[in-house]
Amino acid sequence: MAMFMVLVTHADFLSFYFPESIPEDTTSQIIVILRTLCETMCIVSVNVFVMISGYWGIKFSFRKLFSFCFQILFWGFLVTFSVLKYEGVDFDKDAVDNILMFNRGFWFVKSYLFLFILAPILNTFIKYASEKEFRFCLILFYSFQFIYGWLYLGVSWFSNGYSAVSFVGLYLLAGYFRHFRRGVLNKWFCLGGYFLASVVSAIMILYSVHEGSDPNFYLLLHSPFLLLGTVMFFLFFVKLEVKPRKYIFFLSSSCFSVYLMHCNEYSIGYFCEIVNYLESITSATGGTLLFLIVLFIFLSIVFVVAVLIDKIRMRLNDWILRLYSSLVR
Repeated sequence: MAMFMVLVTHADFLSFYFPESIPEDTTSQIIVILRTLCETMCIVSVNVFVMISGYWGIKFSFRKLFSFCFQILFWGFLVTFSVLKYEGVDFDKDAVDNILMFNRGFWFVKSYLFLFILAPILNTFIKYASEKEFRFCLILFYSFQFIYGWLYLGVSWFSNGYSAVSFVGLYLLAGYFRHFRRGVLNKWFCLGGYFLASVVSAIMILYSVHEGSDPNFYLLLHSPFLLLGTVMFFLFFVKLEVKPRKYIFFLSSSCFSVYLMHCNEYSIGYFCEIVNYLESITSATGGTLLFLIVLFIFLSIVFVVAVLIDKIRMRLNDWILRLYSSLVR
């Protein structure tokens, strides 16, 4: 669900941008309101991914680190090579930089990789800290982030929540809930809290658009409204009893590939172009409803194709690790 929400997020404001003004006619106003609400409801998925890691804990090992890096390189090469081949452009230094993430793209991957490196230290703190120490640490962290990272933008290294620093806070917060606060809130209260936080964020964004101020301020990943929505959304699923299903594990083990495939610096432009094209050809015939149906089908295809290709990557990954194990014996 979280990965599909990432697709929806990129198909919304990344493809069509923020609303520049509030339209005068009622139909257009409703569309802008729903688009904004959809964005605030779905963008929490980015933080949710980190909280999932913090809740279960990243188990640091050579095999896991290799598998993570190999997945990044596999998709980086596959997407870069495919796009350049389609465009008829030669492989160059920019392509190599894109595969190795030497450019400014893939902020999430680099932040998560750094979090992966820090995981053993964070896991030790989660394991041995008392509840009082843990709670005090979280209060200080989020107070500092709220004041200097969001409210006054006093430091740059929070990067509006798009950084490993914010990821550390989310990782610890999820670890705290797992060890000390799993049974505090009712799941339906959590779902309502998630929806309410999303509505408040949407209202603040629309108000900013109306007043001519920066609406992005309320869509930053470390915004207190989005953080509250993240926690409520996450806790709802923590309390939701879902029986293990093979298809869930089949999808979840490869869902990160969906991000790596469509959000590559070489592919994200084409993704947004396709979304815009689908909107242009459906708006003249079936209107908004038809566009949403076609968009859902397109995003589902992107999801399934990425997962199926990643199964090949997983087999190749296992073969390399087996070969390595036989060589070092």
